[in-house]
Amino acid sequence: MKFTTIVASVTLLTALATAQTTETTVDALRNIYYRCADNESVLSCAKPKVLAYLSHAVKQDRLGITDDLAIVKSRDMPAESSEEYYPSQYDSVDPARKELLRSLMLEKLDVYLSSHQLEAKLPEAIVGSNIVPRSLVDSMPRSLTVPLSDSSNGQGNEIYWNFS
Repeated sequence: MKFTTIVASVTLLTALATAQTTETTVDALRNIYYRCADNESVLSCAKPKVLAYLSHAVKQDRLGITDDLAIVKSRDMPAESSEEYYPSQYDSVDPARKELLRSLMLEKLDVYLSSHQLEAKLPEAIVGSNIVPRSLVDSMPRSLTVPLSDSSNGQGNEIYWNFS
């Protein structure tokens, strides 16, 4: 009975500790780098891991980049069609398909940016610092939110995506 109680307590404490520590994007990319650094082909190792992380990240309402910087959903994105485009190995050969893929990726990025904001919090290193004057810290906002798109019509500014 005592052994079961100890195991349950350790499991509960581990679960609580894990729930309180959220992995930031910097942490995730660092972990991917360390897992792939010794691989002969770093790119072939890291690419699927980064793409999987990005696929998961874009679905989050709040994506922590660092402890004090995050991308936060500000409004719902327009409903996507259920039909997704998955490139095949031959898409890089066909210029028309390559252009279609490029266009779809930029469109999705545009929609994402127009529905999210960048949230920056005043770092604890500044708040708790003895070097920065207390009057300056007290007069500064604790957080700042910046839109990722300059357009209010639901789409970002398409001029940014015109690489031609």
